[in-house]
Amino acid sequence: MRNEIITLVVASENLKVVNSEGVDIPFQVDSTCNLLDTQLMTPCFQLHFIAELGPLEIKKYTIINLPTDISTKKYMSLISVYNPKINDVLDPSIYIKTSNIEEFSIENQNIVASFGQNGMLQNITLKSSGKQYPVSLKFVQYNSAYGPDMSGAYLFMPSGDAVDAHVTENEPTIYVVKGHILSQVVIQFSNVKHSILLRHTKDAYDVEIRNLVDIRQQMNYELSMRVITGVNNDNVFYTDLNGFQMTRRKHYSKLPIQGNFYPMSSAMYIEDDTTRVSLLSVQPLGASSLYNGKMEVIQDRRLRQDDNRGLGQGVLDNVPTLTLFRLIVEENIGNCQMDIPQLTALGMTSMSTMLYPLVQLIDTSRFDHLEDTYVNNKLTLLPKDVHLVTASMIIQHSEPAVGLVFHRTQTTQCYGFKEANLNDGPNSIDLKALASSSIENITIYESSLSFVHIGPKVNVLKPQIMEPMELKGYVIKK
Repeated sequence: MRNEIITLVVASENLKVVNSEGVDIPFQVDSTCNLLDTQLMTPCFQLHFIAELGPLEIKKYTIINLPTDISTKKYMSLISVYNPKINDVLDPSIYIKTSNIEEFSIENQNIVASFGQNGMLQNITLKSSGKQYPVSLKFVQYNSAYGPDMSGAYLFMPSGDAVDAHVTENEPTIYVVKGHILSQVVIQFSNVKHSILLRHTKDAYDVEIRNLVDIRQQMNYELSMRVITGVNNDNVFYTDLNGFQMTRRKHYSKLPIQGNFYPMSSAMYIEDDTTRVSLLSVQPLGASSLYNGKMEVIQDRRLRQDDNRGLGQGVLDNVPTLTLFRLIVEENIGNCQMDIPQLTALGMTSMSTMLYPLVQLIDTSRFDHLEDTYVNNKLTLLPKDVHLVTASMIIQHSEPAVGLVFHRTQTTQCYGFKEANLNDGPNSIDLKALASSSIENITIYESSLSFVHIGPKVNVLKPQIMEPMELKGYVIKK
């Protein structure tokens, strides 16, 4: 089962959420949508609730407005603000902190995220072991070097080491939101709206990072987010190749800064004998580990000049851009030798839920015709490490068909949590349940991953062997 937080913008705080059976479910209302989105001029609220879904399941939830005399205060989050702007129009329920900022924290049932006086993440504590790990975040900037080759759309040519991007911003506005569905800390810098979010779901072991970056007021400016940890990674770090597998990288001091950056499609991590820190990303970005125990990811670039590589112009089409990450701290749980770099089961699951978010369909027709529906509940019989990459309607010889691609993932059991690393599934998938669940007679064929080349008919009575990291395609016909 998958537990995901659904967030919607609503016009009123007096409401309730019910499932398809008419049962009230817990929710959280924040009076923060104007704070997080300055384009919204009318009063509004953010509604959060948890949806629990199985594979390919469709579930209906209904949001019902309540009379204003019915109080929903118990569902309102507690919001505190430090250093508010003079012209900010804040909701009366927001508590304005006038005292000096002290260290504070937010937590869920698995981890505690602690913050320093500057409002930035400082430590992460794992409740399973009680150990606290130094993990802090910082934004740095690279300036463009001057010379025959300068930074442009293709070239990254920094003038030297990065410097603190917000060294002159001593008192940024900080919002602390605490609720029973999610808790978050939002910091407003001049060119970044930085959020740290904890989800209150049973499988949430990660810290979610959201950066709304807007560098349109800067020039020849390259912004990077740096993760500072206590991991002794000995200049070695790992990045992914197209979200499929991990590869080892090494920082070489003899190379210039740009020579140590590599593409990060969706994940990177550093580790030592006791700890691994993983950074998962929704968007492909350039990443590196320039110093021991540190990772950094480029957020955005704005450059005046062309780099003579064919584009013929600088990088000046910047818009406010949201970047989304998840940060995971995992402990070494076994004396195992890992020859091939791999994510943990927790890291793979967290990355998959980011890259394959839930599809939200909003129906305002007031018709009660939508029921909870399983497209195929037999998919729950698949092993936990088998991922349905795609399910597509295709045309084969003028006849409709369905194309399926399965991927068997491979993870390491050296780090993480023993419960999450349990894999009791066989090295095969059973298509018999898939075929028998249809009310019509269907035939399953082996196929190429593009569904262009159709192979032999599959004997659904025999399990289909799938080795780790293997991809297999099938076509289902009537």
